[in-house]
Amino acid sequence: MLSSAWFTDWKEAQTNHYRQAAREYEDLYRLFMHGDLDEQLFRKRRAHFGAGPRPVAGRVLLRLTIPLGRLSPRQLRAAADLAERFTPGRHFHLTPRQNLHFYDVPLEDSPAFLHAAADAGFGLAPAAGDGPCNVVLPAGCGTLPGEAFDPSFAAALLQQRLAKDPALRDLPGPFKVGFWRSLYDEESEPGNDLSVVPARRRVGTRQVRGFRLLLAGGLGPNPRVEALWKSFVAPEELYAHVRAVALHFKERCQDSRPGLRLRDLLLAEGWPAFQEDLAQRVAEQAPDRKALFFHRLPLGLPQAATAALPSWLHGFAVPMPEPGTFLVKGQPLGGMLDVATALDLAGLIERYGQGELRVTPRQQLWIPGIGEPNLLAAFQELQRLGLAGSFLGSFCACPGSGLCPRAGLDTLALGQQVLDALKDGLGSELGRATAGLRLGASACGNGCGRHRSADLGFEACVVERQGRRETQVRVYARTPQRPELAALIGTVRPEQVPQLVRSLVEGYKGSDAPDLAGFLRLPEGYEGLRRAMAAVGARDS
Repeated sequence: MLSSAWFTDWKEAQTNHYRQAAREYEDLYRLFMHGDLDEQLFRKRRAHFGAGPRPVAGRVLLRLTIPLGRLSPRQLRAAADLAERFTPGRHFHLTPRQNLHFYDVPLEDSPAFLHAAADAGFGLAPAAGDGPCNVVLPAGCGTLPGEAFDPSFAAALLQQRLAKDPALRDLPGPFKVGFWRSLYDEESEPGNDLSVVPARRRVGTRQVRGFRLLLAGGLGPNPRVEALWKSFVAPEELYAHVRAVALHFKERCQDSRPGLRLRDLLLAEGWPAFQEDLAQRVAEQAPDRKALFFHRLPLGLPQAATAALPSWLHGFAVPMPEPGTFLVKGQPLGGMLDVATALDLAGLIERYGQGELRVTPRQQLWIPGIGEPNLLAAFQELQRLGLAGSFLGSFCACPGSGLCPRAGLDTLALGQQVLDALKDGLGSELGRATAGLRLGASACGNGCGRHRSADLGFEACVVERQGRRETQVRVYARTPQRPELAALIGTVRPEQVPQLVRSLVEGYKGSDAPDLAGFLRLPEGYEGLRRAMAAVGARDS
């Protein structure tokens, strides 16, 4: 894990940067209010500070970053206070990019909101294309075994550099950077423009740290898994490579149409020309000397000692390398947290954990450092808050039709129906059968609910039938032929989804698969899903 002194200094430096950004936004807002800036230009410039439009006049969406995906109890209370004071719904949304979204904040309150957020250590998340997106870090980094080393320091340094680089403003589309713990870690999420994976290689008698770099992924309407670009890059060369990719994307894309991604540029240019230009850009940049400190950090953690846990704790608690300590998992449906739940969660972390909450790219909440004697109490409190139960998979969702103007479906209601159908069909086997299962729901083709990286995913769409427009749900699943991304299986009406899930469960119960995720990736699971689709009268893909 990061040394506490270095991390404290880093957080203080970041907070000062966030405060400066809040002051810049306030100056921009005053220019607009005094009539020195027209509304169209104000809308464009405020996007850099995470302020987006809302359907209601005089209201804005404010986006904040969670640095490294880690929240302290103080920050949780601050987020609850922001939702209490400034939003009508008194809740906030934890996104897969490890951001916080606050909906319908009055425009006149936006400067005060951003000042309070900066004081609490939250960054301002630029709108897609107005600057690099938040750097995503897996929640298990530095806490669980299975990684070459803890990449938290590299992610922190990279986030700092990207946020302060003026050359990386006004990009033609989203630029998403994410770290993986390893190439095979189940927490790793595809879909980044640039994925950074810790790696080691032996030089003489020494183990040298570095990174693999993968390029040009995406999970929107045309998903693509990242391709390997560099098998090993030294820490001091990492930022030069990331910056080269971002500048190439900015300078080569003249067309800034919505949804434009790095993968589109790669497909247009071809891989050889793409690599040649990146190599030249990297050569023109100096090494990052600050990153040399990275070589002194410890290598990966040892394997955790096996612990005999009650069956109801499997999947909820994961042993950590330190004997007698565990990481526990919670799941707010669709990443939505209300004020009361956030406040109670902050108290739980202080009583039982190490003073930290980690947000995963699938909207789960991980609490490290809970001692074995406190596991039952922690589980019961999370269960009371609606953050833990028998379902041990993950359900990732966009905010849906209640909050997003593009949405064609209430994803949170759909998610609850899916979970209820799983519970009805599996009964006491729900925990064992859903361990590791990834579910995803997106209310439009943008894929914000990560339905294409799920084992079973749902996407709202609109179809024309007999002159009428109807909302339908596309169903996706990972297949034996394409296990890396979920493929379209067919289309059903929203009310047919629970019946589809129950039929799928019946097929699973008649198989030898250890769990539902494993069943869906077998040929018999794929055929079982097709039969379940036919049973509810689905339209074939």
